[in-house]
Amino acid sequence: MTALEPGPALEPVRPRRRSGWRIALAGFLITLGAAALLALGGLIVFDRIMADRVMPGVTVGGVPVGGLERSAAEERVRASLPDVSAGTLTLRMGEETTEVPYASVARGYQLDAASDAAIMVGRTGGVVERTTERVQVAMRGVDVPLGMTYDAAALDATIEQMVASVEREARDASVRSRGRAFAVEPAVAGLDVEEAAARTQAHAVLSGRGTESVVLEAEVSVVDPAITTQEAQAAVDRADALASADLALADGEQSYTIPAAAIRSWISLDRTDDGGYAARVDPAAVEAAVSGIADAVTAPPSDATFAFGRGKSVVAVPARDGRSLDVATTAARIMAALDARASGAAGPVVALATSPQAADFTTAEAQAAVPKVQRVSAWTTRFIPSELNFFGKNIAIPASKIGGQTVAPGKWFDFWKAIGKVSRAEGYGMGGAIINGRTEPTGALAGGICSCSTTIFNAALRAGLQMGDRRNHYYYITRYPVGLDATVFKSSSGAVQTMRFKNDTDHPLLIRAVNRYGVVRFEIWTVPTGRTVTFSEPRIRDRRSARDTIEYTDSLPAGATKRVEYPADGFRAWVTRTVRDASGAVIHQETYYSNYSAVDGVTLVGRRPTDPPDGTIVFVSG
Repeated sequence: MTALEPGPALEPVRPRRRSGWRIALAGFLITLGAAALLALGGLIVFDRIMADRVMPGVTVGGVPVGGLERSAAEERVRASLPDVSAGTLTLRMGEETTEVPYASVARGYQLDAASDAAIMVGRTGGVVERTTERVQVAMRGVDVPLGMTYDAAALDATIEQMVASVEREARDASVRSRGRAFAVEPAVAGLDVEEAAARTQAHAVLSGRGTESVVLEAEVSVVDPAITTQEAQAAVDRADALASADLALADGEQSYTIPAAAIRSWISLDRTDDGGYAARVDPAAVEAAVSGIADAVTAPPSDATFAFGRGKSVVAVPARDGRSLDVATTAARIMAALDARASGAAGPVVALATSPQAADFTTAEAQAAVPKVQRVSAWTTRFIPSELNFFGKNIAIPASKIGGQTVAPGKWFDFWKAIGKVSRAEGYGMGGAIINGRTEPTGALAGGICSCSTTIFNAALRAGLQMGDRRNHYYYITRYPVGLDATVFKSSSGAVQTMRFKNDTDHPLLIRAVNRYGVVRFEIWTVPTGRTVTFSEPRIRDRRSARDTIEYTDSLPAGATKRVEYPADGFRAWVTRTVRDASGAVIHQETYYSNYSAVDGVTLVGRRPTDPPDGTIVFVSG
């Protein structure tokens, strides 16, 4: 073991001395803490004192209210500031004026909000912030803004009512019809108020602090109508000028007049694309008026045709060109004349526009065809002149009227139209008619005329023409071919039965009539077509035998006799006609059906004392 060496000798520990500055710092801190405690206590006491009061240095709207309670502060402000409800706001809009007393909209100071703001000064944040703010307020002061309050809705309603009473929409000039004249309803200018600007200015006055009365004048602008009175009147003046006088139409030496009243009926005042009015003439109405005189101006062409010369020679009858009224061109000329009149020019006489119409069958064509014309068909009917046919006159007169007539290509022959008026003045008399199944010898004017219609019907059949209306007689009459008779009549009830055929060839048909005592004959002359006509044998069915009777009458001398009806058997018949052209092709084929009734014969016998009573009928055969 190593022996320990002795170390250095230990010195004794001496206590340290406190420095002076530390003692001074401690004293200061103690003093400061005491001061802080004292200040805190003072602040607490100050808060308690100012709990319901406004901090010193605070003003409301420039009125000092520091240290005052809320109610006292509000009272001071009211007493210190002028009365803002005493003035008047005068609104002017055009000629309309309305006064709005400030009191009527409850104008006043907004003290509640200002008081709330004043009380809150120096009372926000922590202790340091509050203390700092209070010191600053006390030293420098702070003013709480004082706003205004008023009934904004009432003010807006007043302005809206004023605007509604001042503003008006512009009204365009208009035109209305008074009978046949036009009248102008004048235009009215509109008024427009700058309502938004008026509202802004009015609210600015009432929300400010001013107490004096204020006059505000809203801007009112004039709104022009889209159609002025002058524009509408110009349209009416043009309409009046258009219809200021009659309009003359000239056609060579012939003239026509369109009355001013008729022209006015063509005129209308219509709205234009740009919104105005214009006097317009209806083109359709003008054309309708022109069409009204078309019949007087139009002259249809007359085709060349054939006629009989001396003997049986055929001659050409020259064609005559016609003309038609050009409605569209004439209407355009009238429109131009009216337009010139409305512009102040003298109204010219309007020349009618016509267009020539050439004949379909020319003179040259007729002259070239004449040498080829010949009789292509004929039919003859023999009859006994008697009271049944006005002693032949009721047959001869219509035959004479038909003789010499022509039927142009494509045209129809109609029996009643061909013979014209039937009257006693024309020479007709009473003749036989089948009435209620019995022959009345003098039962109808022109009775017996059917001999004429049946004869021309059969001539046309055999010419191979296209046939039209036809009807068989009530009973079969033996002088006519079976199933090929053609009755015609006109009844008092308006019923009409005619006979027709059509010229379906390329040349006119010329009809020749032969009138001799007891004979009527028709011939058809034209350029031969090469047609052939054949008829079937009549097919007879359902025969019904007639009886012959004697009827005693007091209308005849005793023992005298008079045949008034011949017995005619009833039956049904079918006859077929076939027409072929030059090539042999069938161009017409029709079957004529006839249903003939059975009619008993009647012989009147003058009654003798020993005979049966008047009207007694005795069958003698059948």
